[in-house]
Amino acid sequence: MGDEKKSGTPADRRQVRYDVDVTVTVDSDSYFIAGFATNLSAGGIFIATPIVHPVGSRFELSIHLDDGDPRPLRALGEVRWHRALEEGSSTPQGIGIQFLRIDSESTERIKRFLEQRKPLMMSDLGGTRGERKE
Repeated sequence: MGDEKKSGTPADRRQVRYDVDVTVTVDSDSYFIAGFATNLSAGGIFIATPIVHPVGSRFELSIHLDDGDPRPLRALGEVRWHRALEEGSSTPQGIGIQFLRIDSESTERIKRFLEQRKPLMMSDLGGTRGERKE
């Protein structure tokens, strides 16, 4: 599937992902990116972006949930895989990020936010039909 790099793929996930549309900013010593997340779990996030970051890159994230709380969530994340743009596919290109550090209040906000959404299936991201991403 696409150009997903070693160190993790969508099928390696341990937590169920949920379809979302939230704003995310990525900040590091060398770049700043504002983008959109298309799926989320308590353990990580997929950011749709044409900018490829090497697997293992770490940066601070600000996640803006539409949950009635104006405060962004803050986390330290690490790129675990990336997906290239595939011609004819509606699956966005971007990076899969695992949360390395996120406070318990932010984790609880994510869980409450996701309770209102439907879990994604592997087939939603080009995986085997009907297989859940866990």
